[in-house]
Amino acid sequence: MNHMLEGHSLSTFEAYDLFKITCFLQRISDLRADGIVIQDAWVKNNGKRFKRYWIDASDRNKAKEIYQ
Repeated sequence: MNHMLEGHSLSTFEAYDLFKITCFLQRISDLRADGIVIQDAWVKNNGKRFKRYWIDASDRNKAKEIYQ
């Protein structure tokens, strides 16, 4: 959450590599259920497809309010 609030995006692999989160997609679902608007998009890199997740700048203040 804090990583995305700082303006960074994350993929499932990056979430594991950086933070050792093994249930990243469940955490994304939990945050969305709490009202956090999380964007996602399919990305293709080296012939592999995966999703990146981020919080738009316009939604970050609301997300911060929810988690204070």
